[in-house]
Amino acid sequence: MNKGTSEFGQRIQRRYGAMGMLIVAPFILVMAGVKVFEQHDYPAGDIRNEAWFWAAFGVAALTFAVVAIVGSIREIRRGNPP
Repeated sequence: MNKGTSEFGQRIQRRYGAMGMLIVAPFILVMAGVKVFEQHDYPAGDIRNEAWFWAAFGVAALTFAVVAIVGSIREIRRGNPP
């Protein structure tokens, strides 16, 4: 964090970052799902025509979204220490 920011200010920044990730992560997941299940008509021999490529992309997006959401919820629930 910023060197001149107080501990309270750093907590606020982390909390707002976590709230932002709670908004962005589901959007990323939905957009990845749309991309995975849309019609693919790339040129012959393109790796993006392979089913395993899109399965791996979907799993990576799902993993990222779940980790981001769980991490954000944990940061928000942590709250302000006494």
